[in-house]
Formats: sequence, structure tokens, C-alpha cells
Amino acid sequence: MSRGLLAGTGRRYPPLQWVPAIAVAALTLLPAGYVAAGVLAGGDAARLLWRPRVGELLTNTALLVALGTVACAGVGTLAAWLVERTTLPGRPIWTALMVAPLAVPAFVNSFGWYSLSPSFAGLGAAVLVTTLSYFPLVYLPVAATLRGIDPALEEQSRILGDDAWRTFGRVVLPQARPAISGGALLVACTCWPSSAPCRPCASTRSPPRSTTSTSPPSTEPRPRPSPAWSSWPACWSSVATTTLAFPVAWLSVRRPGRLSRVVERSTYLGNSLPGIVVALALITLTVRHLPSLYQTTAMLIAVYAVLFMPRAMVSLRAALRQTPPELDDVARSLGVGPLAVTLRVTLPLIGRGAAAGAALVFLAVATELTSTLLLAPIGTRTLATLIGRSGCGKSTFLRIVAGLDRPGAGTVAVAGRTLTSPEAMVAPQRRRIGYVTQEGNLFPHLTVAANVTFGLPRRLRRDERVIAELLELVALDRRYGRRYPHELSGGEQQRVALARALAPRPDLVLLDEPFSALDAELRAGTRRAVTAALAATRTTTVLVTHDQAEALSLAGQVAVLRDGVIAQAGPPVEIYRHPADRDVAAFVGELTEIPALLDGGTAETALGRVDLTRPAHGPGAVFVRPEQIVITDPTPGHARATALDVDFRGHDGLVRLRIDTHDGLTVTARCAGRSLPSPGQTVGLHLTGTAVAHTT
Repeated sequence: MSRGLLAGTGRRYPPLQWVPAIAVAALTLLPAGYVAAGVLAGGDAARLLWRPRVGELLTNTALLVALGTVACAGVGTLAAWLVERTTLPGRPIWTALMVAPLAVPAFVNSFGWYSLSPSFAGLGAAVLVTTLSYFPLVYLPVAATLRGIDPALEEQSRILGDDAWRTFGRVVLPQARPAISGGALLVACTCWPSSAPCRPCASTRSPPRSTTSTSPPSTEPRPRPSPAWSSWPACWSSVATTTLAFPVAWLSVRRPGRLSRVVERSTYLGNSLPGIVVALALITLTVRHLPSLYQTTAMLIAVYAVLFMPRAMVSLRAALRQTPPELDDVARSLGVGPLAVTLRVTLPLIGRGAAAGAALVFLAVATELTSTLLLAPIGTRTLATLIGRSGCGKSTFLRIVAGLDRPGAGTVAVAGRTLTSPEAMVAPQRRRIGYVTQEGNLFPHLTVAANVTFGLPRRLRRDERVIAELLELVALDRRYGRRYPHELSGGEQQRVALARALAPRPDLVLLDEPFSALDAELRAGTRRAVTAALAATRTTTVLVTHDQAEALSLAGQVAVLRDGVIAQAGPPVEIYRHPADRDVAAFVGELTEIPALLDGGTAETALGRVDLTRPAHGPGAVFVRPEQIVITDPTPGHARATALDVDFRGHDGLVRLRIDTHDGLTVTARCAGRSLPSPGQTVGLHLTGTAVAHTT
């Protein structure tokens, strides 16, 4: 197979030379393939694509990408030549400045320019922001290529009568062309899915006038600045991505052919997709098929590799093209094996290009927000929620984990460390676990400052800086440190209790219904402050609550506890949309039961046909959420129903309806508050989404 596809020569190449490249290409195609399959299966692809607005957006985006790519190629190439081939003073400083734009997201640049002048708008402004944001994608590979070009060739051109510009055009440019074209392709792939640079620039609306407010200072959380993703995983991601890109780059340069072209070009597809699309596609894949990989470091690195592999590919290809393949043959003739040739000859020669590619990947990872927030590992920043009915064992579970109660059987382990077992039990003070109860349980005889530093060493308890940082973490002013618990509101007491639990930097924090005693308005503000503090410290947390909405909105993982046993655990979306059984479905949200005839992956109901979460057969029923029942005009093709009563809730409402064709069958639908029908009104109904089946 490799004879005809890989090259035009008659040599046959071992699978070791092309199998790794094909495996890498398959990884990069996985998200796009999954998204494409989902779109085609939905049947709405044509309707969504063939709309006038899509054509307009496509034209504007194509124009911006074309102009921005040309501008970046020109600016990046010129900048690389000035820094590497002229006597520009302060060369190390200029080298750093040329790369600096990659450390700032493009949307930040665009808003910065727009804040200077609201008239900064239109295509020209968008091209300017795109150029200033992305020209380093051309600069870095071109600069690495120029460092590898022998200056003696340029000297010979000058001796033969060419000036500096003719030398650049006749000698330097042809050798740098692969790096320039690769960098331009990177700019196009990066700019295509990103509308951030052009949104504010394209806006023609004036910003709201600034006003002076005399209201009290905001109590919104102001956590200490902390990176969304630490530098070490970013380093590992850049190394892993560059390593994965090497076999593809090597195949495309050393073994040109149809297969190598297909493999190489497929790696650029991931970079042309928005980060959120890649992340959501892989989240769905792992949750459904490989749950053990969900929210792991390996999964996050894989997403980074899919998104940013072209950044490493461009530099590696340019470096490999400058490395004569005859050197490999010479090494082989001296008795050195293929792997040793790669390690001793190829890699040292392409070191500059590999370093430039790794730097591009590192900077991209450092500024990538959506994938990091969606896929950050559980040990990095996680709020897990345990929900269940009263008396099911939620608080007992927390007390056992904290070491306050001993279970009758079983073990407790946190981060691989066994804390409770039949043979031994680690004391609560040695577990490095924080515990916040429903009441907060602040020490009434101590000030707020003494409460929050209670678990710290003696030398830190009176450190004003430490006290201020802990209070600021939960959005409280340092002046609160002098107050006593009885002088605080309920929400402020809970914030102080959380600061006290976080002060010793625990490995795990347990929250036992900390918001249940607060009124609705105070609960929302306290919940935001607590969530921001936990995110700022990247502390793994278990929250126990009986409030389903609270669990679904706050947590990255939800576990439903029933009679002391976890009935289902997973991401909130999975729990809500794909519950394990009827009890779980009914507990995490409102549910409507509709009789149905189950036919494999679908079911026929009084409201029409609906897809099932799991195949089932025979007579039974389906369970759907109220928002899945869509209220429309009573037109043919939709079930007719009569509104019985309306529960208005402001932004939305619940409507109880009687199906006209099925006496006695009533359903409950949710719709926007402005679209609620009146009691007695006749409407049409149909179902959307998937339903949970129940056989009788």
C-alpha cells in the first residue's frame, strides 16, 4: 500500500514510518467527524446552512481572513528579517516583543482598541486587530528558518551585485517560503473560527454613557488573580503536541505522496474549529464511551493537541525541509539504525524549528479559555454536588469523609490516600479536609480574623496580610476582621466559615447545605462568592444539597444519593437529560409522563414521535421535561390541546394542558412568560429532544 501512496520511488517503507502519522491524523479528525455525524443525523443541516444570514457572515469572514492572512504574512516576514538579518539595536528585546501579542487573546486586543475610540470599527479595524494579534504566527517559523539559513549565501548574492532587497527576494525568500506559507495557513485557520477580533470592530452601536453611582460598593467576589491553568501542564501540552506533530511533518517532507498530503492536511482541520466545538465533541465522546477519561489531564492535553498541532507542524516542516535527507543516508551507511538516526541527526538539526513550534503551542495553550474551563481535571478545579431527599444519608456521608463518624464497613480514600479502613482511621485534624456546616459554626468568642486563621500556624494568625487575603478571597473587606460573628449577616457568616476552611489549603472541602438557611437574594450573592473563592483556589469541593437547581447550576459533577447508595453520578447535563431511571429523572427536575408505544430507538405518543435515550420495545410510557413540550398554533400535524391552568413565574411559566384526542391525558409544558396561553385557549403541541422510556 505504501509503495504507490507514499512516494513515487520503488522503495517500500515500513509501517513504523506512516502508522504513527495516520494515528495522529485520526485523533485530529475525531471531533470534526463526530460533529459532522451529529449534524447529518439531525436532519437540519441544509435548513441551518442555506440561510441568507449565513451567506453574509461567510462572505465577511472570508474577506477578513484573506486580508488578514496577507497582512500577517507581510508583517511577520518583514519583522523576522529585520530582527534576524539587520543590525537592529536591542535584538533580544525585539525578539520578545514580536512574540508578545500571542500572550494576549485577540478579543482583549479588539476591546482595547475599541475602548480608545468608539469610531474604531469596520473592515479596516478588524484587519488591523487581526494583523497585530496573529502576525507572530508567521514571525516565529520564519525567524527560526532564517537562523538556519547560511548567511554566506546572502553574502555571495551581495558580492555578485544584488542589494539587500534583491538578495532578500532572490535568496532568502525562496528558502523561507515553506515557513511563510505555513504561517499564513496558521493565521487563516486561527482567524476563521474566531469572531472575537471583529465583533467590537464591526459594531456600529455606541457604548452606553458612563454614569456616576452613589450605591454601596459591590459585594461581588474579587478573588485573587490566579491562572486558569498552571504553567506545568501547558509545558507538557506543548511538548506532547510537538512530539505528535513530528511523525506527520516527517512523513510529509521525507515521503511526499497522496497519503502524506491527506494526513498532513487533516491535522489543520482541528485548528479551524472553535475551541468550544472541539471540547464539547470530546466531552460527549468521553462521557458516553470513555467516562474514565472525562476531566483528566490526558483528555485536556489531547484537546490542545487537536487544536494547536498546526502551530507545531509549520515550524517542523520548515526545519525538515532545510535538513538534507542525504545526512540520514550517510548515518545509515555508518551502521546507525532509523531510531538512532532520528535522535542523533534529525532532531538536533531541527531543534530550532521544534522549539519555535513548541513555543507557539505553549502560548496558545496559555490563552485558551473555553477548552480549559470545560475540560479542566477534577483535581484542578472542581465542585461536585451530592443531592438527595431528606434522610437519605447526605450529611452522614460528609461526616464520614471528614472523619467525624466511622462507617460500619468500607473504606474512605481521597486522592489515593486511605483515610478510613477496617484496620485504621486517620484523625480529622490530619486529613487535610475542610468542613463547612449548614450553620457555619463560627466561634462566637473570637473575632472574624481569629476565626479565619484558627487553623493556621501561630506565626500567621496575626499577619494582617494573610487575614486580608483570606477575607478578600470571599469578597469581604479587611475591616470585617475586627467584627464578631453576631455582628454579621447569615451570608457573611457563611463566607467567613468558607474562608476558615480554605485557610489551611485543604485537599478537599465539604459543604453541608451552606445556603439553605439564607433567603433567595442573599443566597444568590453568597453562592457566587463561594463559587468564585473555590475557583480561585482550585479546590476540589463536595457540596451536599437538596436543591436540585442549585446542584445542576453549580457543579461540574453531580451524584444522586438514594437510601445511602449513589443512584447515578455524572455531569449535570448528563444527569438531567439522560437519567438512570424514573426516580432520578423525577428528582432532578419536573417530569411529565406520556403513554407511548416503544419501537426501538423511537416512541409514538399522543404528541407525535420522539427519540429515546435508550432503545425499548412494547407498550409503555415516556418521560419528558416540561420544556420539551412546545406550544404552537393549532395547525395540522400538531396535537391539539386545551390549556387548563397557568402557573406564571415571571420569566417563564408552567401550563397544564388536556390533550383533546386523548380523554383524561394531561401534560405540563414550560414556555416563556410572554408567550403563555390563557386558560381555555386551544393550542398545538409537539415534542423536541429525547425522552426516557419506561416499559409496563
